[in-house]
Amino acid sequence: MSKPTKRMLEDVQAKIQTTKETKATGTDRLELGGKRDIDDDNLPRFLGPWDGREKIQFVCLEGTRIRGPGLQHLGRFSNLWGIYLDSTELEPNALNYLPPEKLRQLKFLHCSHANNASTTGLTDDGIRCLRQFYFLEELALRKYRQITGSGLKLLRYLRNLVDLDLSQTGVDDAGLANIANLAQLEALELSGTLITDDGLTSLRQLRKLLKYLGLNGCPNLSLKYDVLRPFWYSGNSRDKPTGIYIHPVDIPKKVAAIPSGALRARTQN
Repeated sequence: MSKPTKRMLEDVQAKIQTTKETKATGTDRLELGGKRDIDDDNLPRFLGPWDGREKIQFVCLEGTRIRGPGLQHLGRFSNLWGIYLDSTELEPNALNYLPPEKLRQLKFLHCSHANNASTTGLTDDGIRCLRQFYFLEELALRKYRQITGSGLKLLRYLRNLVDLDLSQTGVDDAGLANIANLAQLEALELSGTLITDDGLTSLRQLRKLLKYLGLNGCPNLSLKYDVLRPFWYSGNSRDKPTGIYIHPVDIPKKVAAIPSGALRARTQN
């Protein structure tokens, strides 16, 4: 019998480790987050033990060294509804590797750069492919400064979005009209973006839908009383106020005078 090669031993080790972690987190969730040894080349070895498993519905690759090409291998899970790619360094066209014809159940996609507000990684052109994932309900594209208002045109195809996180991107007023047409949207995170008072005003038609609106650290936003007021009161006493979250240091005195419960400040580290 021939001596096992290093590659063979690595494959066996990956299978054993992945099996242990999947059993620990449930058969529907494949937890590979935090593994810095996982990259585009060896991802198939970690996924291999679960080929064709219909029960795998969620894959976490947070903090791995995945940059893009390896994402094509997620197509082996036909019932996958969630992909977690936070704290990664995706290349500009990384999401193009996700096969829409095989991921027809995808509803949850989280992406954020490993570094704060990075000027590298995903771009407007690089997220255009997401228009093919019609059933997305929750989408996060955080900390990618090259994603701007122009890139949000794809949102016209994502009519099922309930939760949208664009914090610390280069999004400005130009893209907000596309957000305003999302009839199912309940949570919108725009903290650290370049929107202005005029842009926020263009979102007023969402005031009866939104339950959460994040506006921390927006340098071009004045947070004037008249600008924020429509989002916590829409003229109907039965309407529940939107949860507007703003860092305490950003709150002007007259905004702080908003009725109790309408504006909730959240301290962020």
